[in-house]
Amino acid sequence: SGGGGAASCAGGYVGILSEDERRHAEALDLTRQAVLLAQQANLPESLYRWQWQAGRLLYALGRPEEAVDSYRRAIATLQSIRPELSAGRGGAPVPFRESVGRVYFEAVDLLLRQATARRGREDITPYLVEARETVELFKAAELRDYFRDDCVDTALAKSTRLDVVSQSAVVIYPILMPDRTELLVSLPTGLKSIVVPVGEERLTQEVRQFRRRLEKRTTREYLPHAQQLYDWLIRPLASDLADLKVDTLVFVPDGALRTIPMGALHDGKQFVVSKYALGIAPGLSLTDPRPIPRDHVKVLALGVTQ
Repeated sequence: SGGGGAASCAGGYVGILSEDERRHAEALDLTRQAVLLAQQANLPESLYRWQWQAGRLLYALGRPEEAVDSYRRAIATLQSIRPELSAGRGGAPVPFRESVGRVYFEAVDLLLRQATARRGREDITPYLVEARETVELFKAAELRDYFRDDCVDTALAKSTRLDVVSQSAVVIYPILMPDRTELLVSLPTGLKSIVVPVGEERLTQEVRQFRRRLEKRTTREYLPHAQQLYDWLIRPLASDLADLKVDTLVFVPDGALRTIPMGALHDGKQFVVSKYALGIAPGLSLTDPRPIPRDHVKVLALGVTQ
C-alpha cells in the first residue's frame, strides 16, 4: 500500500505543476520515490511513466542534461515492454504517436535543443545522432505496436545503415516538432541540422493541400504548394548541394510527409525529380539495400483511379 500511495501522490502532482512552479522540486522527490517503488515491484508499465515525469520536472527545473538521462531511462523501459502493454489501458484506443510516442518526441526535442544551445562551441554531432536514433526507435516501436509482434526486431537485426550506402547521395531526415521542423542531413562532410521555423500542424496543412490539388490532373493548382514545400524542405540545403557532387536525394519522411511524392516539389523553374534521383525510405536502416539484378526482373504495378 505504501508503494501505491507514493505513486498516487506523484501522479497527483502532475495537475498542479503548471500552476505553481515552486513545487517542482517537491514533486520531483515524490516522483523519484515512485520510480524506486516501481523498480522494486518490477512494474515497467508504471516505471516508464514516472521516469518520463521526472524528465519533464528536471527540464522545468533547468537541469536539461539530467532530464535527457531520465528520458533515456523511460525509453529503455518502454523498449522492454511487450506491444500489448505499450498500447495503453482500457477506454478508447489512442494512436501510438499521441500516447507513448510523446515520450520519444519530447526526448528528441530536448536533444535538439541541447544541440542548438551548443552550436559553434562544441561538436553537436552526438546530440544529432542520438535524436535521429531516438526517432528510429519510435518508428520501430510504432510498428511493433501496430502488428502486436516483435518481427520488426528480426528485420532490424539484418539491416544496413542507409547513410553509409552511397557517397553521392544526401539523406534528408525531417523531424516534425510542434514549433519547428528540423532537417537532419547526412552530407559526405558529416551530419548537419537545419531548423525551419514551421511547426508540424502548419506543415501538415500544406502537405494536405498539395496532395489534394496534385490529384486534380487537369490543373496546376498544386504548384504554389509544391514551391512552398520546396522552400521549407529543400531550399535550405541549396548551398550544401551546390558544393557537393550529389546525384541522389533520399528522404526519410515522417507523419504527413509520407503521403506525398517528393519528386513533385518545385523550385520555381523545375521539379526536383528533373534535377535529382529521388529515394524514399521508411527508416534510416534498410534491410539489404544492395541493387537488385536487372536481368529478368518481374514487376507488379497496381493503381486506382479514384
